[in-house]
Amino acid sequence: MALLTLTTDYGYKDYDVAALKGQLLQRNKDIRLIDISHAIDTNDLIGAAYTSRQGSANFPSPSYHLTVVKQHEGKNRLLAMDYEGKVYMFPDNGIISLMFPETDLAIYEVGRFEEHSLFDLVNKVIVEQEAGRKLADWCKQSHGFKQSIFAQPAIQDNIMRAMVFFVDSKNNAVLNIHRDKFEEFIGDNAFEITFLRYNATRIHERYDGEGAQGRHVCRFNDAGYLEIAIYGGNAAGLLGLQYGTTVVIERKNS
Repeated sequence: MALLTLTTDYGYKDYDVAALKGQLLQRNKDIRLIDISHAIDTNDLIGAAYTSRQGSANFPSPSYHLTVVKQHEGKNRLLAMDYEGKVYMFPDNGIISLMFPETDLAIYEVGRFEEHSLFDLVNKVIVEQEAGRKLADWCKQSHGFKQSIFAQPAIQDNIMRAMVFFVDSKNNAVLNIHRDKFEEFIGDNAFEITFLRYNATRIHERYDGEGAQGRHVCRFNDAGYLEIAIYGGNAAGLLGLQYGTTVVIERKNS
């Protein structure tokens, strides 16, 4: 049974998610559908890319992963790629380069929406793959797919400027700085993290330790990104953090 994950900005209030699943199952009753998230903010490509990649990383290969956000900007076509035995499908709207910014991508055009429905195209990919035909065997490689840039922290001397790029379901503010880049920049030096009128001078392994209730802490989440959190609280709301908020990291050279 083929395993297909779904990440969309459809939300849960209406019937859109049920309709998506129903249409897919009409075409292939052997698909096993698993939700990653349907609570992505409307048209939030960066949030969708982050959520889809981190969620799909936990699934076995082979598996299939559909991300549908901002479909109206998808050049009216469905694209697909194979990465480590997992097939990712998405409109041509720049999301894949946000999901895999460090990867030299081989992207294939599955088909166009004016000729086939999204559901038919997704099912076509699964049927062909399950029959042993790879994307390169029946799809034309696309060299003109839309690419978007995931903003990296800016570094000048002892200052690194990062930003909030995602607020998760616990209202933790996730920054666009990975543990590797942070540790490379800081080394063995002391540091100070400043955001709005708040600051922090250490990275916590956990945010729910003794005495942590109601206090803001900085920690690396399971995906390796630095986040600002409050155990038992709403860090984004209480601290005034939102998408695009600048966070300054100062290295105190010893």
